[in-house]
Amino acid sequence: MKKSLLTLTLLSLALLTQAQGVKFENNLSWQQIKEKARSENKFIFLDVFTTWCGPCKAMEKDIYPDQKVGEALNKDFICVKVQMDQTPKDEEAVKKWYADAKLIDQKYKITAYPSFLFFSLEGELVHRGLGGKNIADFLAMAKDALRPETQLYRQLEAYKNGKRDYAVLPKLSAFVKDMLADKEMAKTIAKDYKTNYLDHLNESQLLTKENFSFIQVNYELLKSSDLFFKLFTSQPKKVDSMMYPGMSKSFVDWAIIKEELDDKLWKDTVVLTKTPDWNKLVQNISKKYGAELAKKMVTDYKPGFYRRIGNWSEFARSKNQAMKTYPPKPGGGMGTDAWNLNATAWDVFLHCTDKTVLQHALIWSELSLKLDNPLSDTRLDTKANLLYKLGRVQQAIEIEQMVVDMFKGADAGEYSETIKKMKSGLATW
Repeated sequence: MKKSLLTLTLLSLALLTQAQGVKFENNLSWQQIKEKARSENKFIFLDVFTTWCGPCKAMEKDIYPDQKVGEALNKDFICVKVQMDQTPKDEEAVKKWYADAKLIDQKYKITAYPSFLFFSLEGELVHRGLGGKNIADFLAMAKDALRPETQLYRQLEAYKNGKRDYAVLPKLSAFVKDMLADKEMAKTIAKDYKTNYLDHLNESQLLTKENFSFIQVNYELLKSSDLFFKLFTSQPKKVDSMMYPGMSKSFVDWAIIKEELDDKLWKDTVVLTKTPDWNKLVQNISKKYGAELAKKMVTDYKPGFYRRIGNWSEFARSKNQAMKTYPPKPGGGMGTDAWNLNATAWDVFLHCTDKTVLQHALIWSELSLKLDNPLSDTRLDTKANLLYKLGRVQQAIEIEQMVVDMFKGADAGEYSETIKKMKSGLATW
């Protein structure tokens, strides 16, 4: 008797929890869902997910069972979960949606998961969201889906028809770029917002986290004539404290490189000259920004330029000159000199056959190890592969074996395969 009561209690609690959360329809087709929405005068909400998606699982565990979320969605929406991948464990209800899921994927350009699609009573897609969300953000998104003035598709339609509400353009631009994958339209909206709104603000109005977050995402719109640029140079500490350390310098450098180097040496992806007058470029930058910045900027730029046009000998020469002028500093982590040296050496290994340049890359690889961790598996692997490509096979195998011995298990698989190729005389690149 007690056991029966306990079972009944647990079952009741489970049913109560389920009732409190979002009620998902799982026995109707897409056409039947649209008919049900019309008959009940409700919008449609699709949770588009995959079985392997971590944020999707978090939504299922933490958001959809919530009572407030359930009350909000069950009142105004017919809710459906649409699984986009296929697995051997799929239930019959999921299998029946395979064809509809494929059509939804193609028609609405699903780019990531979870994706949230909101349809009107007529079955028209009016709003959407992307990525895992907390309860507050999810409820706000659902609320926006119900109001024409906040529905993203309606806002986009209004924009295309000439209506300008600058308060919504940053979000609209992000929506078009991230969810519709229309980069050109997103750029048009972002440029409109910056040119016709942000560029008319004064310093105090512009100096907000919201505005600098916009230019962070739309950095290609930055110009040296902008008030943004002026604030980056005149108040870098204030901007960096509001955003992140080093932002001001990185954006100033980007704008100068684009205007003074990229725009003068390239037309889109076509090089304008393979023999730039570097001294003249230094002089031009010096007049505007000072000799020290000009010298370093051009010195750092030259290796990348020659790499891009495939001039490996000049690439190596300019890289060595840059290292001589500005010696690499010790330290580890992504973006450090050690990290960059290893990445450069690996790039040479993969794409270059010039033995002289490969020898330079080997020196860079060895310096990378000295500057950081002499037992780094990835950097030792770079060194071993360079030695192998240079014909120093036995030495290469010995170093690669060191890397394998560090792991003692499945993690060594890739490195073990490299050794097999080396012993067989096969290319490792």
